[in-house]
Amino acid sequence: ITALRDELSRAAERMEKDRLRAKDLKEAAQKRHAEELAANRKQHDQALKEQQTRFEEQLETYKTKLHELEHRRKQEGGDWNKEIAQAYEREQEMSNRVALLEDEKTVLLNQISTLQSQQVAL
Repeated sequence: ITALRDELSRAAERMEKDRLRAKDLKEAAQKRHAEELAANRKQHDQALKEQQTRFEEQLETYKTKLHELEHRRKQEGGDWNKEIAQAYEREQEMSNRVALLEDEKTVLLNQISTLQSQQVAL
């Protein structure tokens, strides 16, 4: 009976040691898991922030390009209006010159006619 009791006592001590070792291993695994989870979350948050920053920079770049394109379009549109205005002014100037040349032509034709009349009279 004593031998059986000693054997049961040793078995109980081994079981208690095994239970404590399993408990320690479980706690260590849970701690390691928690640390890995925290590290992964931190890494994920950092990557998310970097991606957000890149996207914001890209958005600003696109906004700047869009603003420049709109500005150029407005300038080109403004230049087009200026060209039309300048062409209209040139047309008005040419019309005035044509009118002046027509008047000069009429005067010269009258002078020719007068000179021909004087030539016939002589």
